[in-house]
Amino acid sequence: MRQDELVAMYRQTGYPVAFRKFKRRPALPYILLLTLGTRNHFAGNHVHAKLRHWRAMLATEEKDPAAEAKIEAVMDKAGICWEIEDEDEIEDEALYQVLYDFEQLEGGR
Repeated sequence: MRQDELVAMYRQTGYPVAFRKFKRRPALPYILLLTLGTRNHFAGNHVHAKLRHWRAMLATEEKDPAAEAKIEAVMDKAGICWEIEDEDEIEDEALYQVLYDFEQLEGGR
């Protein structure tokens, strides 16, 4: 999936979504989409498959299983194999974050 397709997919949660950052921080909950680089597969001195490594950050006021279920449902529906990389309270920013990591084939699904 392309970045714009992923943003559209996460908007199905009803939460504000942005790539990398918001111009102004919205009310919680919201989702930030980040790219963490690639994890390509090589064969015969060529890139055989271009895999983009993505992270979706769900930000809430506190641990919110209902919000987590929403984001997980849209990823499951899209056929994304995701993992929770980390979750933690960020006191300086007054939020709780859950970090979802996944990989997508560039130019495909």
